[in-house]
Amino acid sequence: MRKPPSASKLTPDPRWLEGAQNYVQRLDPGEVEELVAGHQQATQNDDASVSYLWLDDADRPHRTDAPAMLTLASGLVTKVQYFEHGNLHRSDGPAEIELQDGKPVAVAWLQHGTATNPAGPAQLQLFPDGSVAHILWTDDQGQKHRADAPAMQRFNVDGFVLEEEWWQHDQLHRLDGPAVTTRTDSGEVTSRWFYRNHTLHNELGPAHESFFPGGAPEQRVYYTEGLEDRNEGPYFEGFHVDGSLAEHRWAKEGRLERVEKYDEAGKFHCSDGPAVIRYKKDGTVKTEQFWFHGRRQSSMDELLSHAQNDAQGS
Repeated sequence: MRKPPSASKLTPDPRWLEGAQNYVQRLDPGEVEELVAGHQQATQNDDASVSYLWLDDADRPHRTDAPAMLTLASGLVTKVQYFEHGNLHRSDGPAEIELQDGKPVAVAWLQHGTATNPAGPAQLQLFPDGSVAHILWTDDQGQKHRADAPAMQRFNVDGFVLEEEWWQHDQLHRLDGPAVTTRTDSGEVTSRWFYRNHTLHNELGPAHESFFPGGAPEQRVYYTEGLEDRNEGPYFEGFHVDGSLAEHRWAKEGRLERVEKYDEAGKFHCSDGPAVIRYKKDGTVKTEQFWFHGRRQSSMDELLSHAQNDAQGS
């Protein structure tokens, strides 16, 4: 069993949150009136909150050096948005801030409607204690991107990384490891995906792996330039919980050629269908064999009969 990594909560760089104002004070009606003075439109939302908007001459949300939309509920600011002539935009801080009990819980940086932040991540979601729940980095075109580090990470409240993705200009890509990794709440890896230029590919091993709880392999799948293919041996390996082999699949350049299924003792076995299948070049079935714990069955009916008797203990 592989030892899970230790948890370490990611705390936002204070510079990232510059301009993400706290509105922790509950405002009385007079203070609300002062805060939203000069707005041109007020909208009652389904959750009983009210959004106040400042508009340009074309009736688009717009305000210079101040939020063009403020949303309040029961005297608390719940959302702050900066617009420039209808586009979410701010050059000196986040353009969109969602708040809970007056503190930021979701922060987004946009310029002229594009999700980008030259000084840090483009999106943050935060837990109530201020640690990061989700972080996303983009390039200046709004594409998911980060050089030499994950562009997206999702955390649990204890600080374990649940999911991470490596992106280069909106393409999953990594040369020295998996581009996508998922983990349990305790930090154990559940799956890994290897991508090169947004194509499943790994010259050194499987391009996709999944794991049972505890770290034992569940599946290994080999890809070459996005095609299910392996120079030597099956492209797909499936396993039982005890680690024994459960299934093999062979393919050439993405074309399935053969499937074999096994029981925990390594004998041909499948209780609800053929255990051995061979395919024609056009993808249709060429031959199939029914096996029950290493005993060849003459038909599907005989297989199902054996399976039913086995389930009943006879």
